[in-house]
Formats: sequence, structure tokens, C-alpha cells
Amino acid sequence: METSSRKTPIIHRPWLYCFKCGLCCHSTEMILLESDLKRISQYTGLDPEEFSVKKGRFRVLKNVDGRCFFYDQKNGTCRIYAARPIGCSLYPLVLSEDGHVEVDDYCPLSRLIPSYEKRKAKLLGGEILRELFSRG
Repeated sequence: METSSRKTPIIHRPWLYCFKCGLCCHSTEMILLESDLKRISQYTGLDPEEFSVKKGRFRVLKNVDGRCFFYDQKNGTCRIYAARPIGCSLYPLVLSEDGHVEVDDYCPLSRLIPSYEKRKAKLLGGEILRELFSRG
């Protein structure tokens, strides 16, 4: 994935329908790609250790008071939306461990995701999984 850009590639446009309920930011265990870590660090000036924790062989977003480190509870928004992780850009589309694109029913808007966005996410799924599992 492109790491030189300071912005997250647009996979689909959830902001067209998002309620800003923050459910997706509760107790997140969002796995971060190397490109996510670099992009977020460039965007925020923070070291990855400040906004992520090691979980198994991956780094995941850190939670503060049960919410994502970057969630702005007052506004119901992401403080790093332009540089958010690829997984957040996909949501409520998620990649299963076997690489299938699924819709997370936890999101109140999960039924509104059009099939063309699911197809677009599936095309990126292989690239995302390759980067994720290429870590040594």
C-alpha cells in the first residue's frame, strides 16, 4: 500500500451515511498495517507506541476509556479521519481471516453498504492481507 501519502486512500464513503454514533470506535482492536503506522505518525507527529499497542504479532489501536485513542467523544468524530487506518476506512466492511469481505452488523448502517463498495473493498483485500502478513 502507498505509504508516502499523508492521507488514507478512499475505499468507500461512509461519511455520506454515518450517524457518528461512535460504535465502531468502542473497544476497538483495529489491526494496524505498517503503512497505517507510518501515515498516522506523519500526520500526528506521534510515535506508534503512543497510539498503538502490541497484540500478538500485530499492533492495534490503543483504547482510552474504552474508545479509540483518536475518537473525539464530544463531536463523535475521528481526530485523524484524513489519515485513519485502512481498516477504519473499510468499516463497516471488514476482512475475515480468510480474506473474504463481510459487513459488520454492529454498525447501524451496515445494511446500506452498496454491492459496488463491497466489490471495491474485495479488490483491496488481497493487498491489505499481503501487507499485514508480510511482517517478519
